[in-house]
Amino acid sequence: MSSLHCSSFASSKALPSSVERDGCRTATSSNFERRRFDCANNGCKRRTVVNNSFTTRTPVSRTNESRDDFSSLCFDDRGEEEEERRRRRGGGLIIDDDDDEDGDFSTRKASSSRSSETEAELLRKKTASMGGEMLRDPKDFVSTNWQRIQCGVHFGICSLLMTRGMYLDAVTMDGEVGTTAARAFATVFASYVFSDLGTGIFHWSVDNYGDKNTPIAGNVIDAFQGHHRWPWTITKRQWANNIHKTCIAPLFFTVPQLLAFGGSNMQGSGDSDLFLGSFWALVVLSQQTHAWAHMKPSDQPKIVTKLQDMSLILSRKDHGAHHRSPFEGHYCIINGWWNPLLDGSHFFRKLERVIYETTGVAPRCWTEDDFEVEEDAPDGFGQGVL
Repeated sequence: MSSLHCSSFASSKALPSSVERDGCRTATSSNFERRRFDCANNGCKRRTVVNNSFTTRTPVSRTNESRDDFSSLCFDDRGEEEEERRRRRGGGLIIDDDDDEDGDFSTRKASSSRSSETEAELLRKKTASMGGEMLRDPKDFVSTNWQRIQCGVHFGICSLLMTRGMYLDAVTMDGEVGTTAARAFATVFASYVFSDLGTGIFHWSVDNYGDKNTPIAGNVIDAFQGHHRWPWTITKRQWANNIHKTCIAPLFFTVPQLLAFGGSNMQGSGDSDLFLGSFWALVVLSQQTHAWAHMKPSDQPKIVTKLQDMSLILSRKDHGAHHRSPFEGHYCIINGWWNPLLDGSHFFRKLERVIYETTGVAPRCWTEDDFEVEEDAPDGFGQGVL
């Protein structure tokens, strides 16, 4: 990517409300819309990113344009929303609306000396260094016995929790099959709904924070960055090879639940056992629904395609919206039901803003990534091995 991108960070700390860079200006917006410009020659070609959908505008020349004229050309906002933006004050940042004859834009920062350009470059460099090298040997995609053991331990514990939960519910219901079954179904369905939310929060966190040196999750974080570069690799991995990395972290929740909490004394309701057992099983299985969302219909079981069409598991279209730099939405990967709500409410942008204002750590999705993406596997990859 040879062009530079000016990003509008949804933050009020350390990042100015308007930034001029290589002849381009970007401004934060009250509705958290992120704006970027491709800068070339003496003009700007606008790209607006809304829910990961790109639209391209005609290059706009800055020559002899006043601030108001240029803003009206570069931004779609109108009426009260435009007035609100121009009069906005807050977060220690004040926008100076005085016009200059040469069209310069001036910004006064009340409390910060950090440069948004420098921070953006640091984020790009760090992201570019992640993901390792693409695996070229098909044998690296084959499941090993150790990977199968990790999966077996995880799903074994989840199965024990679910079995104990259903047993305790049956005892509580005095053996009434219909009532017990309805209660179990409601509990598992609730875990199916909330596990999708859980994968979204987890996916957002590893996409945007940490690196391969992060304790416990370091390998997963690095793997997700590599996945953005070479998304085809997930479609070639065997089952245990694909999901084993996500089997470790849930043990910090499932083992205590099995040994010390829930129905460990074999008394009371088994709802928490059933919920957590199915919840963590689904979270790990999300890596498989994730893989299916990258496969062509001809490469997956017909039942999977049918479930995708019914929106019961993650569809190719839904997840495809995530794989657009800067990977800032559509994080949920079990069924994607939470994606419209989370993206439409700008939940993650607001959370990123709180984290940035509290810690000074910016998420990776606040910059455009500067790397090539290889969508499809090399012809004949893995034949005779996978």
